[in-house]
Amino acid sequence: DLGFLSDMPAPSSGSGWTVLPTNWSGKEIADIAIHSKGIFATVGKPWTNDSTTLLRSKDYGMTWSALKTDVGLLPIAIKMNDSTLYTAQRFSGHGFKSTNLSVTWTQWGDALDYTALVFAAGDSLLLAGTYGQGIRYSTDGATTWSAMNTGIPDDAQVPILTDGRNGWVYACVNINGSVKLYRLHRSTMQWSRADNGIDTTKNINACAVTPDGTVFAVVWDRVYRSQDNGATWTQMAILNDYLQSVTAISNTTLLVGTVSAGTYRSTD
Repeated sequence: DLGFLSDMPAPSSGSGWTVLPTNWSGKEIADIAIHSKGIFATVGKPWTNDSTTLLRSKDYGMTWSALKTDVGLLPIAIKMNDSTLYTAQRFSGHGFKSTNLSVTWTQWGDALDYTALVFAAGDSLLLAGTYGQGIRYSTDGATTWSAMNTGIPDDAQVPILTDGRNGWVYACVNINGSVKLYRLHRSTMQWSRADNGIDTTKNINACAVTPDGTVFAVVWDRVYRSQDNGATWTQMAILNDYLQSVTAISNTTLLVGTVSAGTYRSTD
């Protein structure tokens, strides 16, 4: 399974794929975040309320050091302009942040089921997706939080949040078992459906945004593209497997992870 793929800067030499010496057999990689300070990953079994560890690598994944271990740690977000590190617990837990890359931690937020974290709109918004409590947002570094559910149900499940360009944010929202794509602009703070042109009889599994603002979404076995911030979509490919993740490496390079057929790459 390739549950997600994340952007990562290339090392100075070498190419292709390398099996990393992680010794994580039997564990899940719940989330990955990339920053100039390193690669951060939560590893364990957060979906079963077991202990999960937040780790950091400064050498492209060859070695890892543990930063924090707690029950059900899942999502990660890093504020780009000051390297503040955020994580949260999956089952009725709390959020935690560190301004010194894990030397000390401060607790934030209510006891919710956190599933996603993302900084958006030029680091001015910190969004938290939850399992059954919709979306929350903070503009003061997680000190105070407010609901951001205008346009979606207050009890929505939100497995994925994606930062867009030019003030846009995208969310995969599960409502009564049906996962649809929504978008919000920083100026309105309201969610609206963003699937004109997408086969809405199937669930949307993931979306990604290129540096120039082009948005991609994967739905079952299909890849869609939007060049107008999610207002309209064009089908770009049908691949021979269930598509589970998508990430934009650059404006022209896209990776799509599948359940059983490995990874697809497009360079056009």
